[in-house]
Amino acid sequence: MLQGTYRSDRAVNNEPKPKPAIPEVPTHLSDEAKVEWGRITEQLAGIGLLTKIDRAALAAYCECWADWVDASRLCASSVDEHGKKTDRKVIKTAAGNFVENPYFSIKKRSAELMHKFLVEFGMTPASRSKISAQPTGAAPANPFEALG
Repeated sequence: MLQGTYRSDRAVNNEPKPKPAIPEVPTHLSDEAKVEWGRITEQLAGIGLLTKIDRAALAAYCECWADWVDASRLCASSVDEHGKKTDRKVIKTAAGNFVENPYFSIKKRSAELMHKFLVEFGMTPASRSKISAQPTGAAPANPFEALG
C-alpha cells in the first residue's frame, strides 16, 4: 500500500501466515530422501519459506529426489556389449527390439514431479523471482509492516 502497488483485486484477505519452522523428519523417508531433507530444510528455513504444515509436500519432494537419484544410478549402471558402463536411455530386449530403459522413464517422471515441488517451494530461479521472503529473524523490509 505504501509503495503504491497494492491492488485489492489481487490481495488475499486474511492470508494465513504460519510461523516459519523446520518440521520433524518423517520416519518413513528413504535414506536418500532423509539426506535431501537435511540439506534443504536448513536453507528453506533460513529464508523463512518453511513451516511445520509443509511437512507432507517436502517429504514428497524428498522422495521424488531419492527416486531420481536411484533411477539415475540404475540407468547409468547399464553395461554395453563391450563391457563399458554407460547411461542407457534405450535398451535391447531379448527379442531384439529397442525400448526405452524403464529406469530412464522413472528418472524422467521423478524429475517432472520434483520440478513441481521445487516451484512450490521457490527453489528454481524463475519461481524465486515471484516470491518475497526474508531470512528468519530479520527485520521486515517495510518498517510499517510490523504495525499491521
